[in-house]
Amino acid sequence: SQQITVNDVLRDFEKTILENEKSISTTLVSSLEDGENPSLNETAAVPNKPKLNCTQLNRTEHISVVILNGTELQFRVGEEVNANVTNRTYPGVCSVTFFYATWCDFSAEAAPFYNALPRYFPRLNFYAIEAANNLNIFAQFGVIALPSLVVFHNGRPMYGFNHSEASLESFVDLISSLTGIPPTPELKYILDQQDLSGPVPPVAVKPFNYNLLFACLFLVACAIIELSKSASFGNIIDNLRLEDHSHSLTLRDA
Repeated sequence: SQQITVNDVLRDFEKTILENEKSISTTLVSSLEDGENPSLNETAAVPNKPKLNCTQLNRTEHISVVILNGTELQFRVGEEVNANVTNRTYPGVCSVTFFYATWCDFSAEAAPFYNALPRYFPRLNFYAIEAANNLNIFAQFGVIALPSLVVFHNGRPMYGFNHSEASLESFVDLISSLTGIPPTPELKYILDQQDLSGPVPPVAVKPFNYNLLFACLFLVACAIIELSKSASFGNIIDNLRLEDHSHSLTLRDA
């Protein structure tokens, strides 16, 4: 009989893993083609074929990133919906939204790179929305990490990207690979002064934490109340009263 070595077992095990990965990848692509919505918290791999069929807007000059609130974002992406477009393989309007927080250091670091994207893709819309007072919108679109960059197709969030180490090149490559739209060819991956100033703020702002202040005051008040109930605290108060009384008698005798 043929002898099976440890190396043979390891090779078979590795082959099984590769086959399973291939099967999972095939299933994911099939579900996308059927119109299912992929996870927004999974970093999109750079494909050889565009993931989305995007219709480019009829303009040549870029428009800066537009910062919106939750209601405005829903209205903007709602305008992009075409009832005849049933899945990502049909031509549809694509847009990109940056979900960020003004207090988040990672959001501030990624902001200049996102601010620069309209120059590279002038025929796409770029939006941004801040976390304050818009948490319901973040939950609606499945955003649980900051910052997150979400690509919409026909008004639906299709792909998301979040990473603590963003770069202009990675953002441009991601948008181009997902939409199939090449960046402006003559531009190099260089930020200009406008990118460093906005619209998305490139500096994190740490607001004063009133909740922490109230919590500290509450703890101090609770400690004082509990201390006032102790026998030691009562003895201290009695001693102070006796000392004050003795001092008053001394002054009267004098």
